[in-house]
Amino acid sequence: MSAPLRLVPSASEALEPLLTAAEVARLLGVRPKRVYELAIPAVRLSAKSLRWRPSVVQAWLESRSE
Repeated sequence: MSAPLRLVPSASEALEPLLTAAEVARLLGVRPKRVYELAIPAVRLSAKSLRWRPSVVQAWLESRSE
C-alpha cells in the first residue's frame, strides 16, 4: 500500500518555491518562450500554468553540462 499524500512537509522536508517561466528564463539567460521549448520537467498547476522546481532546473542544467 502506498504512503498517504501529505501536503504539509515534515520538519526535515521543505517545499521548494516554484519558479515561473520568466524566473527560469532569467536564470538561464534565455527568453521565457524558450523555457517551454527546452522540455525541462515542470509541475502543471492548471491547463495553462506550468511552474518549475529549482532543484529540477539545476539537475537538468547539470545533465546538459559537459
